[in-house]
Amino acid sequence: MRIVLPIFTCLFLLGVAPAFGEAAEGNVSAELDQIESSLKRHESERLETHDYKSLLERLKTVLAEANLDANLKAKALYLRAMVEFENRDMPGARADIDESLKLSPKNTEALSYRGLINTLTGKPEQALADFTSAIDAGANEPYVFSNRGSVYSQMGKSKEALADFDKAIELSKDDTQTTFARAMRANVLADLKEYDKAIADCDYVLTRPMPQELLDGIHKRKGGCLFFQNKFKESIEELTLAIEKSSDAKLKASAVFMRGAAYDRLGEKEKALSDLFLARKLGFVTSNPPPDRVVEESPELKAKLVPLTAKARKSLPQVKARFLKGLPSGSFLAVTTTLSGPEGKERVFVKVLKWQGNKISGKLSNHVRLSNYKYGSLLNVQEDQVLDWTIVDKQGKEEGNLLGKFLDEWLDKQK
Repeated sequence: MRIVLPIFTCLFLLGVAPAFGEAAEGNVSAELDQIESSLKRHESERLETHDYKSLLERLKTVLAEANLDANLKAKALYLRAMVEFENRDMPGARADIDESLKLSPKNTEALSYRGLINTLTGKPEQALADFTSAIDAGANEPYVFSNRGSVYSQMGKSKEALADFDKAIELSKDDTQTTFARAMRANVLADLKEYDKAIADCDYVLTRPMPQELLDGIHKRKGGCLFFQNKFKESIEELTLAIEKSSDAKLKASAVFMRGAAYDRLGEKEKALSDLFLARKLGFVTSNPPPDRVVEESPELKAKLVPLTAKARKSLPQVKARFLKGLPSGSFLAVTTTLSGPEGKERVFVKVLKWQGNKISGKLSNHVRLSNYKYGSLLNVQEDQVLDWTIVDKQGKEEGNLLGKFLDEWLDKQK
């Protein structure tokens, strides 16, 4: 079963479906071969309830054989795990695949399948170990490298992910496999700020007849790359395509938010504000500190921010202690400060990497107007330069961010 983890949702390259004939009575090996052949032959469909039950009954009969050979039992358990997986019975699939691997520990397909189960049940380290074991045991299929690359990407190991996607593309003799791998590679290339290469992969994917959900995500990814290349008009065009066609509320909300930032760069304040409000209405929650705040700071507004900054600074020692102790896995801390450049001053977010004494070291998490800074720049911030702080957990839920929350309310009132 060749299943590839995509970048946006679990879109399967190969699925499972019914339609197999009666096997010769008593011929267990032939029965299993026929079931496996049928599952792989009908790889683009999903099981219906009655087919699911029929397959389970056949496999139950095989597994009830008193003197069943260990290799055949391992295969039957693996096939049953495939059926259970396709019907979202993850506990059942996991139990059967574990038993299968106890009997046949170097079965590359079973290892790959368990890697997929571990990925989808939030166990990336175990998934990585399974995919690596499959490759070490001789798996040389593009889908195994694509799946491991997807796990590396989820873990933030972009260079390792890129190497696996490159390998998957090299091995692939199927354009669908290549397209999925290039779609995932575009995501990683963008993270590595190799925007031209990422756009080339996006353009390749967009010429293929792929699921609309994936194409929407690719339009958004390309729009993001163009944004960070300061090609704001082209970025808006791509983001609009994602917004108009996508049925994914989360994707649409983030695309609208980024389009608003692009409009802001072009000086189209009314459109920028409209998109900011629409993104919030759609439930936009950023997994990083917000890259832009489309707001003109009047003397009145600045005066209202002063007590909020004082409150944030008062709680900073407790935040520092939490950071030094170690935040929960997947969470991060960002501080808000002000940078200066030829264009003036700009309030920015700095993602904290290190905190020693009164010095905070981190990365600029905004795409800024200031020509002497760029997104991802390494910065040092003194504690007395901190205006606010934000802790974001792995679900994107924010704690702190007093200035940002107040500005949201201020903009609501101004509209």
